[in-house]
Amino acid sequence: MNPKQYNVLSVEDLENDRLLLQRAFRALTQLRLSHCVTDGAEAVAYLEGSGAYGDRAKHPFPDLMLLDIKMPVMNGFELLRWMKHQCWGRKPLVVLLTSSEETEDMDEGKALGADLYLVKPVTRDGLIQMMKDVEKFLMNHHKNASLLQQP
Repeated sequence: MNPKQYNVLSVEDLENDRLLLQRAFRALTQLRLSHCVTDGAEAVAYLEGSGAYGDRAKHPFPDLMLLDIKMPVMNGFELLRWMKHQCWGRKPLVVLLTSSEETEDMDEGKALGADLYLVKPVTRDGLIQMMKDVEKFLMNHHKNASLLQQP
C-alpha cells in the first residue's frame, strides 16, 4: 500500500532555488511537488483555480505551500494577507522558506498565519534534510488534526 501523497505548491522567483527544491523532493516519500509558480500573483491564480490553473486534476489544491518572501509582483507577505480573507473550506499549511533571517520578517510571517518559518540552507544536503523535516511536520499536523476530529 502506497502512503498518502500530499500536494505542495512552491512559490519561488529564483530559478536556481526552484531547481534545488525539485531535486530535494526526489528524497521525499509523501510530499509531491505539484507545481512551482514564480510570484504571489501567480500563486493567487493557482489557489483560486483560475486561468491556466482551472483544471484541479492537473493543478490540485495544495496541502502545503512553500513560500518565499522577497519576490516581484506580489511578495510572500502580500500573498499571506490575501489568503487571510479567502474561504476555501481548508487552508494549505504555509512554510515560509526564505533567505531572510530578519526577526521582523519572522514576526510578520507568524502574525500573517505562516505555520513555519525556515531559512534556506546553503547546501543541497541541508535542503534535503530540511524538506524531510517539513514532511514530518506535515505528517504530524495531519495526524493530530485527524485525532481532533474523532468522536
